[in-house]
Amino acid sequence: MRDSDVLAGPYMPAHAQAVHGATFGYRHVHYEVDRPVSCAGVLVVPGDVVVGDGGGCVVVSAALAEEVAPDALAAGR
Repeated sequence: MRDSDVLAGPYMPAHAQAVHGATFGYRHVHYEVDRPVSCAGVLVVPGDVVVGDGGGCVVVSAALAEEVAPDALAAGR
């Protein structure tokens, strides 16, 4: 089940044996460090900011991180 933080609210009852972020049919294996990777079709490079919770994650490029940080912090409050 995904987006469990939203489903845990009063909107809709949901039942699952567990919450797990793994993809079906794939293994996550560590090969290299500090190399660009593709994650769900998004290029993530060293220095990018990755923020996530039970509902998913967001990748912000290092070049934009300082610019969007104040708005992101305000939205999280």
